[in-house]
Amino acid sequence: MGFFSLFLVASMPIIQVLLIGVVGAFLASGYSNVLTTSARRSMNKVVFIVFTPSLVFASLAKTVTVADVISWWFMPVNIAITFMAGSILGWIACNILKPPQHLRCLIMAFCSAGNLGSLLLIIVPAVCDEDGNPFGRDRGICRSRGLSYSSLSMALGGLFIWTYTYSLMQKSGNLYHKMHSKSIQCPADSDEEHSGQDDDEEAPLPTSVKPRT
Repeated sequence: MGFFSLFLVASMPIIQVLLIGVVGAFLASGYSNVLTTSARRSMNKVVFIVFTPSLVFASLAKTVTVADVISWWFMPVNIAITFMAGSILGWIACNILKPPQHLRCLIMAFCSAGNLGSLLLIIVPAVCDEDGNPFGRDRGICRSRGLSYSSLSMALGGLFIWTYTYSLMQKSGNLYHKMHSKSIQCPADSDEEHSGQDDDEEAPLPTSVKPRT
């Protein structure tokens, strides 16, 4: 297989994903006014909490067996090492760059789970449907094997994300809310002190009035 034909086979699924993403970005922008801010927030929650896990576990039920899970024991170990290495790199970046305190856990969470996504479930079947794909001529075997690997890796990655990464993000959010509430209370206290001082300064002092004779 030549370089150009391999490049064309590898780029076609990505082009399809980019086209769908451009349409979604246009619908979510202010030019179309189709999706409002609240609608985008609700749709993001539904897609991330309901649709993506359903797609992952549906693919797992179709392609992965118990024997595959036993033989693929190395996959959770690799994903755990990936999260551990990403967290260490994020910790090193925080110590070097010195970001604000409430962003440290967020940076570590992004570095630990930054390489995991749901694009494999879209790209792998599209690559298998292309002529001359690098995974073999039989499209059925290509789809079953590719979806098995990608589904199991996404399920294990989602388990790490929903436990470890979310705990870091929640810690960062709680710290930000504490800092924000303190910053709101401090100006209010200072304003009360200044107003009390102004009242004391403006209050006239009692003077003794001598009667005229």
